[in-house]
Amino acid sequence: MATSGFFLSSVLANQDSENTYRPGYRTGVVASYDHSLRIVELEGGPLRCTHAEDYTPQIGDLVIYAPHRGNPYVLGRIGGGYHRLINSPGSDLLGGELNLIEDSADATMVAGTSNSVTSSSDNSTVVGGTLNTVSASPSASVVAGESNTVHASQDSVSVGGLDNTLYAAPGSTILGGGLEASGVAANGNTMQFTRSSTIVGGYNNAIQGGYQAGIFSAWTSLIDSLTYGGTIQFSTIIGGSQNIMRCANSGILGGHSNVIGTNIWGWNAIVAGGENTMEDSKFSAMVGTGGYGVGSDMTGSESSVIAGGQNHDMDSSEMSGMFAGENNTINGVGGDTKLSAIIAGDDNEISGSSTAKAVIIASQRSEITANKCGFIAGSRDASVRHNRAALISCDGHSSSRPDTLHTNDFHLFGDYLFVGNLPTSSSGLPSGAVYLNGTNRTLRAAP
Repeated sequence: MATSGFFLSSVLANQDSENTYRPGYRTGVVASYDHSLRIVELEGGPLRCTHAEDYTPQIGDLVIYAPHRGNPYVLGRIGGGYHRLINSPGSDLLGGELNLIEDSADATMVAGTSNSVTSSSDNSTVVGGTLNTVSASPSASVVAGESNTVHASQDSVSVGGLDNTLYAAPGSTILGGGLEASGVAANGNTMQFTRSSTIVGGYNNAIQGGYQAGIFSAWTSLIDSLTYGGTIQFSTIIGGSQNIMRCANSGILGGHSNVIGTNIWGWNAIVAGGENTMEDSKFSAMVGTGGYGVGSDMTGSESSVIAGGQNHDMDSSEMSGMFAGENNTINGVGGDTKLSAIIAGDDNEISGSSTAKAVIIASQRSEITANKCGFIAGSRDASVRHNRAALISCDGHSSSRPDTLHTNDFHLFGDYLFVGNLPTSSSGLPSGAVYLNGTNRTLRAAP
């Protein structure tokens, strides 16, 4: 074995062409040998050589040989040896042991143990590591790591990590990740039926069917284009755990147990928070939402926003918004609560089969139900149940008719009040209604 080390240090420095270290020195792979005769047959023969006394040949060894008095002579093994190089022109094995390159031109294996490049993986590389595999993946690479696989994934890379898989994922990358539990490899990351996607760190993450998608330092997260069907583009999960995305151009940053879309795509986002859910919510966003153990919910809410607070709920409500506050609900059955908003406060609700353009601002336990253009501001225990009604800074009131303003202690701070065409008689008016009296036009209340 001593010859191997000598020739690696003194001969490799003089390499002048592929498989040629200097004129007269070449490399080959042992195909068979005869110990008794000290004869070695190299692949690509017939090429029979004698070998040095201190070299014990093994099938698959990468060796260096040279003419000796006109006859080929094997000087020793290069690197660890015990490799197999089969039908792979222009390929090289250097160092390591029990590595395999088969049916893959111009491929390279450097160090490592029990790694393989097979099945037309031309120009592919495995560097170090153990039990790593590149198959049917031209120009792909595995660098270090253990039990990582790149299959049918041209131009893809797996770097480090444990038990990671790239399957039908061209142009994709897995960096690190994977988990070893009780000494057993488990919970690696998986990419399949995707393109140009990335997983960095974490474990048990999966990108399935999503193009240009990414998962970064998370675990048990999933980007899934409706279970391999359509495409998820430009989607991202950063941190968190048990997040699921099945919609396009969406992002989850931090948080945990978040879900974006299970049926159709949308440009949605969840930022921080926990246990939040978006389903069929196009163009929607949750920012810093979710409480301890209980999250926010959006279902069928196009162009909707939940910002801050916790325990919110939106259901079939297009273009609706919640800002801060908690325990608020916008719930329009059938997607008909449009253009509604809840700002701060708590226990507020906008609901009904035809509610639209309703607003609740900085109030609690207020309600707008089955109305259009209703308005509640700074009040509690208030209710708006008719069209174009408003409650302002008052408790315990509900609108009784459309086009009505309800308030307590009305204060006027301007120079005058313009009241329009008030009646000039109390005739036919309900008790307490205001009318203009006499020629001096004073305001009176009907008896």
